[in-house]
Amino acid sequence: MDEKILENHAKKVNKVIIILFLSYMLFYNISNSIQNGIPSLLSIQALLSVIVVGWSLVSYKTGKNTQYIGMVLGLFLTIIITMIAMNATGEQRGAMVLPQLLAVFAMTVYFNKKNFLIFVALFECIIIISQIVAGEIIVIKLVTMNVVICLMYFITRWGGEMILKSNDSEQRAYSLLGKMENTMSAINQSTAVLNATVADCTNYLKTIKESSDTVVATVEDVTKGLGLQVDSVSNITNMMKEANEQVSQTAKISKKLFEVSAVTKDIINEGVNNINEMGNQTKIINDAVNESYSTVLKLQNSMDEVYNFLESINQIAEQTNLLALNAAIEAARAGEAGRGFAVVAEEVKNLAEKSTDTVSLINKVLTQIREDSKMVLDKVHSGTLATQSGEVIAEKVNTSFEKINQSFMGIDNDIETELKMIENTIALFEKVRSEMECITSISEAQASSSEEMMAAMEEQNNRINTIFGIINEIKNQSENLELTARNN
Repeated sequence: MDEKILENHAKKVNKVIIILFLSYMLFYNISNSIQNGIPSLLSIQALLSVIVVGWSLVSYKTGKNTQYIGMVLGLFLTIIITMIAMNATGEQRGAMVLPQLLAVFAMTVYFNKKNFLIFVALFECIIIISQIVAGEIIVIKLVTMNVVICLMYFITRWGGEMILKSNDSEQRAYSLLGKMENTMSAINQSTAVLNATVADCTNYLKTIKESSDTVVATVEDVTKGLGLQVDSVSNITNMMKEANEQVSQTAKISKKLFEVSAVTKDIINEGVNNINEMGNQTKIINDAVNESYSTVLKLQNSMDEVYNFLESINQIAEQTNLLALNAAIEAARAGEAGRGFAVVAEEVKNLAEKSTDTVSLINKVLTQIREDSKMVLDKVHSGTLATQSGEVIAEKVNTSFEKINQSFMGIDNDIETELKMIENTIALFEKVRSEMECITSISEAQASSSEEMMAAMEEQNNRINTIFGIINEIKNQSENLELTARNN
């Protein structure tokens, strides 16, 4: 586990070391080529630098040899700087100590105690070999380097321990964070469940509250309805009493109507008898009128015959008058011999004229009598028609009176049935009134119970409102807890 942590740390450091080493080698080779010419770029040192950098980049990309990239680059850098120091003069050689220690400083950053010791051993060998080759061992330089190396060792050791401790702390932090995330997740789930439960409780309470409000309103309406029902039942009871009295009065009126109907029936029977008698009298009158009409017709016929006789007499008188006139003319012709005949003719003429006048008077009288007879005949004929119509009307009236008599008989039966029904209705009204009084007492008791129920429902509604407020407060606290868990 520790090796894995140091390896991950080495990957991060390798990136920086490779960049710094590449920058340094480019700067060194470019400056060296400027001083010594282009061929220096093709030197073994430059080629080795390219090979080392290429190997480092390939290892970094592939993730292989992660622990050794820094060591190889550090040793290669140490060799190059040592070679430069070997060719330098006294002061320049002393100034190369710090560049030689750069590789040590670079290895210190890895905080890998094991690799650091390996690198330091190789580093010491390179320094000692270089001094032996140079023929000069500088003790103070070695002591100074070792002192710095010792310091870098402890820094590496402590840094590694700090990395491990920080990693442990990080792991514990991750563990705690995981636990906290689990806790927060559990809190979120719990708050979600709590919110859902609170929402369900709220919905249930709303439903209960709505139901309670509905029940309260219903009970209130029922209470009002019962109050109205009590009033209505009382009014109905009073109306039943009045109706009972009215039915009793109706029974009395029906009895009186029955009595009046009986009297009317007797009167109608008497009227029927009178109508029958009138019909008989009408028949007698009709017969008399018919006989009078026949007599008047006979008289009219006789008057016509007399009128014919008078016409004959009038003609005879006219002829006699003509004969008398002729006789007078003949007597005048005869002279004295016919004077007596003339007197007789004159007398005959006078008698003929008187006969004519008498016939004329008789004719006038007969004409007046004839006209009067005709008027009498018309009136008798009208009377005949009237008596016939009267007879028909009398029969119709008789039929109507018989129907009226039958109707009154049916009315009597209906009145008797009505009297029985009214008596039964009075008995039913008495029973209904008794039941209504019982219903009134029950309704009053039920109204009192409904008022008590409404008071209890209102108290329950107030308690539901209190619980509803508490549930809302719990919901708000749960939402705040969920928001806090999400923010953290």
